[in-house]
Amino acid sequence: MTICRYRPLGYMTLKHKITYWQLVLVTMTAIVLNPNISLANETGTPPQSELPRLMAQLFEDPTNLELNFEIMQAQIAEGNLEAAEATLERVLILDPKSRLARFLMAEIRIQLGKLSSARVLLIELIDDPETTPNTRTRAEQLVEQIDDATQTVRFSGGYSVYMGQTQNAFGRSEENQILFLDIPVENTTKDKSDQYYGYQLYYRMLKELDSQTPTQLDAGVRFSKRDTHDPSLSDLKTISADISVVKIDQHRISAGLFGAYTDVNNQDFSRNLGVTANIRTTVFDDYQFATNITANRTIYLPIETVANNRGKSSRAYSLQFDLTRPTQFGFVKFGLSGGNSKAENSINDYEFEKAQLSLQARVWRFTLAGSLSHQAIRYDEADTFVSEKRQKSRTNEATLNVQLEAFNNAYTGSLAPYLSVKSFDTSSNIPNFEKQGGEVTFGISSTF
Repeated sequence: MTICRYRPLGYMTLKHKITYWQLVLVTMTAIVLNPNISLANETGTPPQSELPRLMAQLFEDPTNLELNFEIMQAQIAEGNLEAAEATLERVLILDPKSRLARFLMAEIRIQLGKLSSARVLLIELIDDPETTPNTRTRAEQLVEQIDDATQTVRFSGGYSVYMGQTQNAFGRSEENQILFLDIPVENTTKDKSDQYYGYQLYYRMLKELDSQTPTQLDAGVRFSKRDTHDPSLSDLKTISADISVVKIDQHRISAGLFGAYTDVNNQDFSRNLGVTANIRTTVFDDYQFATNITANRTIYLPIETVANNRGKSSRAYSLQFDLTRPTQFGFVKFGLSGGNSKAENSINDYEFEKAQLSLQARVWRFTLAGSLSHQAIRYDEADTFVSEKRQKSRTNEATLNVQLEAFNNAYTGSLAPYLSVKSFDTSSNIPNFEKQGGEVTFGISSTF
Protein backbone atom coordinates (compact mmCIF):
# COMPACT_ATOMS: atom_id res chain seq x y z
CA MET A 1 0.00 0.00 0.00
CA THR A 2 1.38 3.39 -0.95
CA ILE A 3 1.71 5.85 1.91
CA CYS A 4 0.74 9.32 0.75
CA ARG A 5 3.15 12.11 1.60
CA TYR A 6 1.57 15.32 2.73
CA ARG A 7 3.17 18.60 3.75
CA PRO A 8 0.78 20.90 5.65
CA LEU A 9 0.60 24.43 4.35
CA GLY A 10 0.60 26.00 7.80
CA TYR A 11 0.96 25.30 11.48
CA MET A 12 -1.77 23.33 13.19
CA THR A 13 -3.36 24.80 16.34
CA LEU A 14 -2.13 23.43 19.66
CA LYS A 15 -5.29 22.17 21.35
CA HIS A 16 -3.90 20.71 24.55
CA LYS A 17 -1.17 21.92 26.90
CA ILE A 18 1.83 19.64 27.30
CA THR A 19 5.22 20.04 28.92
CA TYR A 20 8.34 20.80 26.97
CA TRP A 21 10.21 17.81 28.44
CA GLN A 22 7.39 15.40 27.55
CA LEU A 23 7.93 16.26 23.90
CA VAL A 24 11.69 15.97 24.29
CA LEU A 25 11.22 12.47 25.74
CA VAL A 26 9.01 11.38 22.82
CA THR A 27 11.53 12.86 20.38
CA MET A 28 14.34 10.85 21.98
CA THR A 29 12.18 7.73 21.56
CA ALA A 30 11.95 8.42 17.82
CA ILE A 31 15.75 8.72 17.65
CA VAL A 32 16.19 5.36 19.41
CA LEU A 33 13.75 3.71 16.98
CA ASN A 34 15.78 5.03 14.03
CA PRO A 35 19.43 4.01 14.46
CA ASN A 36 20.29 5.81 11.21
CA ILE A 37 19.58 9.19 12.84
CA SER A 38 22.46 10.99 14.50
CA LEU A 39 23.08 14.68 15.06
CA ALA A 40 26.56 14.28 13.64
CA ASN A 41 28.69 11.38 12.50
CA GLU A 42 31.98 10.36 14.13
CA THR A 43 33.97 12.79 12.02
CA GLY A 44 31.67 15.66 12.91
CA THR A 45 30.46 16.01 9.31
CA PRO A 46 26.66 16.13 8.90
CA PRO A 47 25.37 13.04 7.02
CA GLN A 48 23.55 13.29 3.74
CA SER A 49 20.12 12.63 5.30
CA GLU A 50 17.89 15.57 6.19
CA LEU A 51 16.85 13.88 9.41
CA PRO A 52 19.75 15.05 11.63
CA ARG A 53 19.11 18.70 10.71
CA LEU A 54 15.38 18.33 11.21
CA MET A 55 15.80 16.53 14.54
CA ALA A 56 18.13 19.25 15.77
CA GLN A 57 15.50 21.85 14.92
CA LEU A 58 12.88 19.75 16.70
CA PHE A 59 14.85 19.93 19.96
CA GLU A 60 14.66 23.69 19.67
CA ASP A 61 10.97 23.77 18.74
CA PRO A 62 9.25 20.47 19.69
CA THR A 63 5.72 21.85 19.25
CA ASN A 64 6.27 22.71 15.59
CA LEU A 65 3.71 20.50 13.82
CA GLU A 66 4.94 21.28 10.31
CA LEU A 67 8.45 20.26 11.34
CA ASN A 68 7.10 16.98 12.77
CA PHE A 69 5.37 16.20 9.48
CA GLU A 70 8.61 16.93 7.58
CA ILE A 71 10.45 14.49 9.83
CA MET A 72 7.77 11.86 9.24
CA GLN A 73 8.13 12.27 5.46
CA ALA A 74 11.91 11.91 5.68
CA GLN A 75 11.58 8.76 7.82
CA ILE A 76 9.15 7.22 5.33
CA ALA A 77 11.56 8.09 2.49
CA GLU A 78 14.26 6.13 4.34
CA GLY A 79 11.87 3.20 4.86
CA ASN A 80 11.81 3.51 8.63
CA LEU A 81 8.08 3.14 9.25
CA GLU A 82 8.48 2.50 12.99
CA ALA A 83 10.13 5.88 13.46
CA ALA A 84 7.48 7.56 11.29
CA GLU A 85 4.81 5.97 13.47
CA ALA A 86 6.51 7.38 16.59
CA THR A 87 6.62 10.84 14.99
CA LEU A 88 2.88 10.73 14.29
CA GLU A 89 2.28 9.68 17.89
CA ARG A 90 4.12 12.85 18.88
CA VAL A 91 1.89 14.87 16.52
CA LEU A 92 -1.22 13.39 18.15
CA ILE A 93 0.08 14.44 21.55
CA LEU A 94 0.29 17.96 20.17
CA ASP A 95 -3.07 17.80 18.40
CA PRO A 96 -5.21 14.78 19.42
CA LYS A 97 -7.90 15.74 16.89
CA SER A 98 -5.59 15.80 13.86
CA ARG A 99 -7.44 13.78 11.24
CA LEU A 100 -4.46 13.89 8.89
CA ALA A 101 -2.17 12.36 11.52
CA ARG A 102 -4.69 9.62 12.28
CA PHE A 103 -5.11 8.72 8.64
CA LEU A 104 -1.35 8.60 7.99
CA MET A 105 -0.86 6.62 11.20
CA ALA A 106 -3.46 4.07 10.03
CA GLU A 107 -1.75 3.66 6.65
CA ILE A 108 1.65 3.16 8.31
CA ARG A 109 0.26 0.61 10.78
CA ILE A 110 -1.32 -1.32 7.91
CA GLN A 111 2.12 -1.54 6.31
CA LEU A 112 3.57 -2.68 9.62
CA GLY A 113 0.91 -5.39 9.96
CA LYS A 114 -0.84 -3.72 12.91
CA LEU A 115 -4.24 -4.15 11.33
CA SER A 116 -6.33 -4.08 14.50
CA SER A 117 -5.00 -0.73 15.76
CA ALA A 118 -5.14 0.70 12.23
CA ARG A 119 -8.80 -0.24 12.02
CA VAL A 120 -9.55 1.56 15.30
CA LEU A 121 -8.03 4.79 13.92
CA LEU A 122 -9.98 4.49 10.67
CA ILE A 123 -13.30 3.88 12.46
CA GLU A 124 -12.66 7.02 14.54
CA LEU A 125 -12.19 8.98 11.30
CA ILE A 126 -15.36 7.53 9.77
CA ASP A 127 -17.40 8.41 12.86
CA ASP A 128 -15.96 11.94 13.08
CA PRO A 129 -18.56 14.31 11.53
CA GLU A 130 -15.79 16.77 10.59
CA THR A 131 -13.92 14.25 8.43
CA THR A 132 -14.00 15.29 4.78
CA PRO A 133 -16.01 13.08 2.37
CA ASN A 134 -12.87 12.01 0.44
CA THR A 135 -11.04 11.01 3.61
CA ARG A 136 -14.09 9.16 4.93
CA THR A 137 -14.47 7.25 1.65
CA ARG A 138 -10.80 6.25 1.67
CA ALA A 139 -11.03 5.21 5.33
CA GLU A 140 -14.06 3.04 4.58
CA GLN A 141 -12.16 1.37 1.72
CA LEU A 142 -9.21 0.61 4.01
CA VAL A 143 -11.51 -0.81 6.71
CA GLU A 144 -13.09 -3.09 4.10
CA GLN A 145 -9.63 -4.26 2.99
CA ILE A 146 -8.60 -4.93 6.59
CA ASP A 147 -11.80 -6.90 7.24
CA ASP A 148 -11.20 -8.98 4.11
CA ALA A 149 -7.61 -9.66 5.15
CA THR A 150 -8.50 -10.62 8.73
CA GLN A 151 -11.66 -12.59 8.00
CA THR A 152 -11.05 -16.19 9.07
CA VAL A 153 -14.05 -17.72 7.27
CA ARG A 154 -15.11 -16.87 3.73
CA PHE A 155 -18.10 -18.19 1.82
CA SER A 156 -18.69 -18.21 -1.92
CA GLY A 157 -21.07 -19.88 -4.31
CA GLY A 158 -22.78 -19.75 -7.63
CA TYR A 159 -25.25 -21.31 -9.99
CA SER A 160 -25.81 -21.83 -13.69
CA VAL A 161 -28.73 -22.82 -15.88
CA TYR A 162 -28.22 -24.17 -19.37
CA MET A 163 -29.71 -25.88 -22.39
CA GLY A 164 -28.13 -27.50 -25.41
CA GLN A 165 -28.03 -30.02 -28.20
CA THR A 166 -26.05 -33.25 -28.18
CA GLN A 167 -24.95 -35.11 -31.28
CA ASN A 168 -25.11 -38.92 -31.26
CA ALA A 169 -27.14 -38.85 -28.05
CA PHE A 170 -27.56 -42.64 -27.95
CA GLY A 171 -23.85 -43.41 -28.39
CA ARG A 172 -24.19 -45.18 -31.71
CA SER A 173 -21.07 -46.72 -33.24
CA GLU A 174 -19.96 -45.33 -36.57
CA GLU A 175 -20.01 -48.83 -38.05
CA ASN A 176 -23.19 -50.32 -39.51
CA GLN A 177 -22.17 -53.72 -38.17
CA ILE A 178 -20.99 -54.41 -34.63
CA LEU A 179 -19.78 -57.57 -32.93
CA PHE A 180 -21.69 -60.01 -30.74
CA LEU A 181 -19.73 -63.13 -29.76
CA ASP A 182 -17.29 -62.00 -32.47
CA ILE A 183 -20.07 -62.32 -35.06
CA PRO A 184 -21.00 -59.20 -37.08
CA VAL A 185 -24.59 -58.09 -36.46
CA GLU A 186 -26.56 -55.09 -37.65
CA ASN A 187 -26.12 -51.92 -35.61
CA THR A 188 -29.67 -50.93 -34.59
CA THR A 189 -28.76 -48.12 -32.17
CA LYS A 190 -30.44 -44.85 -33.07
CA ASP A 191 -28.37 -42.22 -34.87
CA LYS A 192 -30.11 -39.24 -33.35
CA SER A 193 -29.40 -35.93 -31.65
CA ASP A 194 -31.29 -34.73 -28.61
CA GLN A 195 -31.91 -31.62 -26.57
CA TYR A 196 -31.01 -31.35 -22.90
CA TYR A 197 -31.31 -28.77 -20.17
CA GLY A 198 -30.22 -28.52 -16.59
CA TYR A 199 -28.73 -26.51 -13.78
CA GLN A 200 -26.06 -26.71 -11.13
CA LEU A 201 -25.49 -25.07 -7.76
CA TYR A 202 -22.35 -24.92 -5.66
CA TYR A 203 -21.32 -23.48 -2.32
CA ARG A 204 -17.83 -23.28 -0.80
CA MET A 205 -16.27 -22.37 2.54
CA LEU A 206 -12.66 -21.33 3.16
CA LYS A 207 -11.51 -21.10 6.78
CA GLU A 208 -8.14 -19.80 7.93
CA LEU A 209 -6.74 -22.15 10.57
CA ASP A 210 -4.70 -21.03 13.57
CA SER A 211 -1.23 -22.14 12.52
CA GLN A 212 2.26 -20.65 12.26
CA THR A 213 2.31 -21.60 8.57
CA PRO A 214 -0.65 -20.24 6.56
CA THR A 215 -3.15 -23.12 6.57
CA GLN A 216 -6.70 -23.26 5.25
CA LEU A 217 -9.67 -25.60 5.47
CA ASP A 218 -11.39 -25.71 2.08
CA ALA A 219 -14.78 -27.40 1.72
CA GLY A 220 -17.58 -27.36 -0.80
CA VAL A 221 -20.75 -29.03 -2.04
CA ARG A 222 -22.24 -29.15 -5.54
CA PHE A 223 -25.63 -30.23 -6.87
CA SER A 224 -26.35 -30.74 -10.57
CA LYS A 225 -29.29 -31.99 -12.61
CA ARG A 226 -29.52 -32.73 -16.33
CA ASP A 227 -32.69 -33.77 -18.14
CA THR A 228 -33.01 -35.04 -21.69
CA HIS A 229 -35.85 -34.46 -24.12
CA ASP A 230 -36.12 -38.07 -25.37
CA PRO A 231 -37.88 -40.19 -22.70
CA SER A 232 -35.73 -43.22 -23.56
CA LEU A 233 -32.57 -41.37 -22.49
CA SER A 234 -31.50 -41.12 -18.87
CA ASP A 235 -31.89 -38.09 -16.63
CA LEU A 236 -29.06 -37.51 -14.16
CA LYS A 237 -28.80 -35.93 -10.73
CA THR A 238 -25.48 -35.69 -8.89
CA ILE A 239 -24.54 -34.47 -5.41
CA SER A 240 -20.82 -34.14 -4.71
CA ALA A 241 -18.77 -32.77 -1.83
CA ASP A 242 -15.11 -32.33 -0.92
CA ILE A 243 -13.03 -31.15 2.00
CA SER A 244 -9.28 -30.58 2.20
CA VAL A 245 -6.58 -28.96 4.31
CA VAL A 246 -4.28 -26.62 2.38
CA LYS A 247 -0.85 -25.54 3.67
CA ILE A 248 0.79 -22.60 1.89
CA ASP A 249 4.53 -22.18 2.44
CA GLN A 250 7.33 -22.52 -0.10
CA HIS A 251 5.03 -25.11 -1.67
CA ARG A 252 1.27 -25.38 -1.70
CA ILE A 253 0.32 -28.75 -0.21
CA SER A 254 -3.23 -30.06 0.15
CA ALA A 255 -4.88 -33.33 1.13
CA GLY A 256 -8.51 -34.26 1.55
CA LEU A 257 -11.59 -36.35 0.87
CA PHE A 258 -14.23 -36.24 -1.85
CA GLY A 259 -17.46 -38.08 -2.53
CA ALA A 260 -20.39 -38.18 -4.93
CA TYR A 261 -23.84 -39.70 -5.28
CA THR A 262 -25.53 -40.16 -8.67
CA ASP A 263 -29.20 -40.72 -9.37
CA VAL A 264 -30.40 -41.97 -12.79
CA ASN A 265 -34.10 -41.62 -13.63
CA ASN A 266 -34.83 -41.01 -9.93
CA GLN A 267 -33.13 -44.28 -8.91
CA ASP A 268 -29.85 -44.82 -7.05
CA PHE A 269 -27.06 -45.45 -9.54
CA SER A 270 -23.64 -45.00 -7.88
CA ARG A 271 -21.82 -43.85 -4.78
CA ASN A 272 -18.22 -42.72 -4.82
CA LEU A 273 -15.71 -41.91 -2.07
CA GLY A 274 -12.04 -41.06 -2.42
CA VAL A 275 -8.92 -39.35 -1.10
CA THR A 276 -6.62 -36.93 -2.87
CA ALA A 277 -3.27 -35.22 -2.26
CA ASN A 278 -1.68 -32.37 -4.20
CA ILE A 279 1.58 -30.43 -4.13
CA ARG A 280 2.26 -27.32 -6.21
CA THR A 281 5.49 -25.38 -6.51
CA THR A 282 7.08 -22.68 -8.66
CA VAL A 283 9.77 -23.77 -11.14
CA PHE A 284 11.76 -21.83 -13.74
CA ASP A 285 10.64 -18.57 -12.07
CA ASP A 286 7.27 -18.29 -13.86
CA TYR A 287 5.94 -21.87 -14.12
CA GLN A 288 3.71 -23.72 -11.66
CA PHE A 289 4.33 -27.47 -11.38
CA ALA A 290 1.69 -29.63 -9.66
CA THR A 291 1.46 -33.31 -8.76
CA ASN A 292 -1.88 -34.84 -7.81
CA ILE A 293 -2.66 -38.36 -6.54
CA THR A 294 -6.18 -39.74 -6.12
CA ALA A 295 -7.65 -43.04 -4.97
CA ASN A 296 -11.38 -43.76 -4.88
CA ARG A 297 -13.97 -46.50 -4.75
CA THR A 298 -17.29 -46.54 -6.59
CA ILE A 299 -20.23 -48.80 -5.79
CA TYR A 300 -22.90 -49.25 -8.46
CA LEU A 301 -26.51 -50.17 -7.81
CA PRO A 302 -28.88 -52.00 -10.18
CA ILE A 303 -31.38 -49.96 -12.19
CA GLU A 304 -34.26 -51.70 -13.85
CA THR A 305 -34.23 -51.44 -17.67
CA VAL A 306 -30.96 -49.48 -17.56
CA ALA A 307 -28.16 -51.51 -15.97
CA ASN A 308 -27.79 -54.70 -13.95
CA ASN A 309 -25.11 -53.47 -11.55
CA ARG A 310 -25.87 -55.67 -8.56
CA GLY A 311 -22.66 -56.19 -6.58
CA LYS A 312 -20.60 -54.18 -9.07
CA SER A 313 -17.90 -51.90 -7.70
CA SER A 314 -14.50 -50.57 -8.70
CA ARG A 315 -11.35 -49.07 -7.20
CA ALA A 316 -9.48 -46.46 -9.22
CA TYR A 317 -6.06 -44.87 -8.77
CA SER A 318 -4.54 -42.00 -10.74
CA LEU A 319 -1.43 -39.83 -10.87
CA GLN A 320 -1.38 -36.46 -12.63
CA PHE A 321 1.32 -33.89 -13.45
CA ASP A 322 0.52 -30.32 -14.55
CA LEU A 323 2.80 -27.54 -15.76
CA THR A 324 1.15 -24.10 -15.88
CA ARG A 325 2.56 -20.94 -17.41
CA PRO A 326 0.77 -17.67 -16.57
CA THR A 327 0.64 -15.18 -19.45
CA GLN A 328 -0.31 -11.54 -19.88
CA PHE A 329 -3.84 -12.53 -20.89
CA GLY A 330 -4.41 -15.79 -18.95
CA PHE A 331 -2.53 -19.07 -18.69
CA VAL A 332 -1.42 -22.15 -20.62
CA LYS A 333 -1.36 -25.57 -18.92
CA PHE A 334 -0.08 -28.95 -20.05
CA GLY A 335 -1.03 -32.07 -18.11
CA LEU A 336 -0.14 -35.76 -18.15
CA SER A 337 -2.08 -38.34 -16.16
CA GLY A 338 -2.41 -42.08 -15.86
CA GLY A 339 -4.02 -44.70 -13.70
CA ASN A 340 -6.06 -47.87 -13.51
CA SER A 341 -9.40 -49.17 -12.33
CA LYS A 342 -9.99 -52.55 -10.70
CA ALA A 343 -13.58 -53.84 -10.68
CA GLU A 344 -15.38 -56.77 -9.06
CA ASN A 345 -15.61 -58.34 -12.49
CA SER A 346 -12.13 -58.39 -14.04
CA ILE A 347 -13.47 -57.77 -17.56
CA ASN A 348 -14.03 -54.18 -16.41
CA ASP A 349 -10.40 -53.68 -15.30
CA TYR A 350 -8.52 -51.14 -17.39
CA GLU A 351 -5.54 -48.79 -17.53
CA PHE A 352 -5.46 -45.31 -19.04
CA GLU A 353 -3.11 -42.49 -20.00
CA LYS A 354 -4.12 -38.96 -20.89
CA ALA A 355 -2.41 -35.83 -22.21
CA GLN A 356 -4.18 -32.47 -22.18
CA LEU A 357 -3.34 -28.94 -23.27
CA SER A 358 -5.50 -26.18 -21.75
CA LEU A 359 -5.49 -22.43 -22.14
CA GLN A 360 -7.43 -19.44 -20.94
CA ALA A 361 -7.30 -15.87 -22.21
CA ARG A 362 -9.22 -12.67 -21.78
CA VAL A 363 -10.06 -10.86 -25.00
CA TRP A 364 -11.92 -7.57 -24.72
CA ARG A 365 -15.03 -8.41 -22.64
CA PHE A 366 -14.81 -12.17 -23.20
CA THR A 367 -13.04 -14.96 -21.36
CA LEU A 368 -11.98 -17.79 -23.67
CA ALA A 369 -11.10 -21.23 -22.33
CA GLY A 370 -10.22 -24.23 -24.45
CA SER A 371 -8.59 -27.65 -24.27
CA LEU A 372 -7.29 -30.44 -26.49
CA SER A 373 -6.84 -33.92 -25.04
CA HIS A 374 -5.87 -37.43 -26.08
CA GLN A 375 -6.72 -40.47 -23.93
CA ALA A 376 -5.82 -44.12 -24.40
CA ILE A 377 -7.66 -46.96 -22.58
CA ARG A 378 -6.66 -50.63 -22.50
CA TYR A 379 -8.81 -53.31 -20.86
CA ASP A 380 -7.05 -56.17 -19.07
CA GLU A 381 -9.42 -58.86 -20.29
CA ALA A 382 -11.74 -59.41 -23.24
CA ASP A 383 -15.50 -59.19 -22.92
CA THR A 384 -16.26 -62.44 -24.72
CA PHE A 385 -19.92 -61.50 -25.21
CA VAL A 386 -18.58 -58.92 -27.63
CA SER A 387 -15.24 -60.20 -28.90
CA GLU A 388 -12.23 -62.32 -28.00
CA LYS A 389 -10.12 -59.19 -28.38
CA ARG A 390 -9.27 -56.99 -25.45
CA GLN A 391 -10.71 -53.54 -26.05
CA LYS A 392 -8.26 -50.75 -26.85
CA SER A 393 -9.61 -47.26 -27.47
CA ARG A 394 -8.21 -43.80 -28.15
CA THR A 395 -10.29 -40.65 -27.72
CA ASN A 396 -9.47 -37.19 -29.01
CA GLU A 397 -11.52 -34.38 -27.50
CA ALA A 398 -11.68 -30.63 -28.02
CA THR A 399 -13.59 -28.08 -25.94
CA LEU A 400 -14.15 -24.33 -26.18
CA ASN A 401 -15.94 -22.09 -23.71
CA VAL A 402 -16.71 -18.43 -24.38
CA GLN A 403 -18.05 -16.37 -21.49
CA LEU A 404 -19.14 -12.74 -21.61
CA GLU A 405 -18.09 -10.39 -18.86
CA ALA A 406 -20.65 -10.47 -16.05
CA PHE A 407 -23.23 -7.72 -15.80
CA ASN A 408 -25.29 -6.80 -12.76
CA ASN A 409 -29.04 -7.23 -12.48
CA ALA A 410 -31.07 -5.65 -9.68
CA TYR A 411 -33.03 -8.89 -9.07
CA THR A 412 -30.57 -11.71 -9.80
CA GLY A 413 -27.19 -10.08 -9.13
CA SER A 414 -24.18 -10.74 -11.36
CA LEU A 415 -24.96 -12.71 -14.55
CA ALA A 416 -22.53 -14.01 -17.19
CA PRO A 417 -23.82 -15.66 -20.41
CA TYR A 418 -21.62 -18.41 -21.88
CA LEU A 419 -21.40 -20.71 -24.88
CA SER A 420 -19.67 -24.09 -24.68
CA VAL A 421 -18.78 -26.47 -27.52
CA LYS A 422 -17.37 -30.01 -27.18
CA SER A 423 -16.40 -32.56 -29.83
CA PHE A 424 -14.91 -36.05 -29.49
CA ASP A 425 -13.77 -38.88 -31.74
CA THR A 426 -13.10 -42.39 -30.40
CA SER A 427 -11.23 -45.05 -32.37
CA SER A 428 -11.04 -48.68 -31.24
CA ASN A 429 -9.91 -52.14 -32.31
CA ILE A 430 -13.55 -53.28 -31.84
CA PRO A 431 -16.16 -51.59 -34.07
CA ASN A 432 -18.72 -51.37 -31.24
CA PHE A 433 -16.67 -48.56 -29.68
CA GLU A 434 -15.89 -46.48 -32.77
CA LYS A 435 -17.84 -43.31 -32.01
CA GLN A 436 -18.08 -39.61 -32.70
CA GLY A 437 -20.16 -36.97 -31.01
CA GLY A 438 -20.37 -33.54 -29.52
CA GLU A 439 -22.40 -30.97 -27.63
CA VAL A 440 -23.28 -27.30 -27.92
CA THR A 441 -24.43 -25.63 -24.70
CA PHE A 442 -25.73 -22.14 -23.98
CA GLY A 443 -26.15 -21.02 -20.39
CA ILE A 444 -26.04 -18.24 -17.83
CA SER A 445 -23.92 -18.40 -14.68
CA SER A 446 -23.78 -16.28 -11.55
CA THR A 447 -21.49 -16.09 -8.54
CA PHE A 448 -21.99 -14.67 -5.07
